[in-house]
Amino acid sequence: MANFEGGFMDAAKKALEVKRKRELENSQSAEHPGDSAFAMLENSVRENEDLARKKREREKIRIEFIAIARELSELQEGLPFCGIDADSYLKLKADDEDFPGFVTPIDELIARFEKEGMKVVFGTDPLGSNVFISPFEMADNEYDGIKPEQLRIDENMDERLKKLIFLHKAFPRQN
Repeated sequence: MANFEGGFMDAAKKALEVKRKRELENSQSAEHPGDSAFAMLENSVRENEDLARKKREREKIRIEFIAIARELSELQEGLPFCGIDADSYLKLKADDEDFPGFVTPIDELIARFEKEGMKVVFGTDPLGSNVFISPFEMADNEYDGIKPEQLRIDENMDERLKKLIFLHKAFPRQN
């Protein structure tokens, strides 16, 4: 019985110590209730600053992307076709099979790219940054093409086109 009472007393003492410690912590925060509110406000401001910085960076990328796309879209001759990224080709080929008649088969587009070269075209909303790569002689009212990021990067390709591809990857939601 002594062991039980001793164990019970030890547990009661520990519980009392924990309770006093919590009360002390609570009284200290009660003395300075603004401290935790200030910390929360400070964290919120920091998070908002981070979001604003990321938004500015994203907007800067978007503006640069549109400027390069506009410059490339005004070229009077086709850009040499450098090929399609292997993974992208497989996905585009799967789209051909999944949506027959709704998309121009990728092999037809490739044949036209090789024959005509490429051009950069804007989709229906140029400010929305939806940019495509189409065969050079494709009519402006046709919307067949691929995304810049689907091109294979070649060391001999136009540097502006390389940058457009890299920016498209950095800003993936423009299409």
